[in-house]
Formats: sequence, structure tokens, C-alpha cells
Amino acid sequence: MKLEPMSNYAFRVKHKVIREPLYTLPEIADKLGMEFKVIAGYMKGRRENKPKPAMKPNGGTKVNRYNLYKLSEFKAWIKTLEEYK
Repeated sequence: MKLEPMSNYAFRVKHKVIREPLYTLPEIADKLGMEFKVIAGYMKGRRENKPKPAMKPNGGTKVNRYNLYKLSEFKAWIKTLEEYK
């Protein structure tokens, strides 16, 4: 969990902005019913339109050590892959 400035938090509360939860690659693999090795291999390969991390780790703290992704982007990307169908 990354902490956000109070001004951003206040804006989200006032305007009722709902954000999609973010997941790591192992969590996404579990949710999609894939093996982690398969999804990691797809991410390492030269695939087109692979999802970019929504949040990258910052070196200063241990709060976020891994890239975090949106699950909806992964679902759409997996559907476009012809090898996995």
C-alpha cells in the first residue's frame, strides 16, 4: 500500500472516486487460473500491448517492493494472446 498526500485523499472522498485494486504478478496468476511461470514468461517476452505497471516500487521504503498491475488490463491482454487460447 502506497501512502498518498492528504489533498489527493480528500479529493477522492469528496468526489467519490473509486479506484481498481492493484495486484502483483503471482496474485494475478492465481486469479486468472494460470501458473506464475507462464504469465512471467509472457511478460518477459516481446509481446505487443503487454500491461504496464500501475505502480512501480520506490527505492526508499519497503512498503511497495513489487510492480503492481490492474487485473482488468491483464484479462483484456490475455484474451488477445493467440497462444494461450
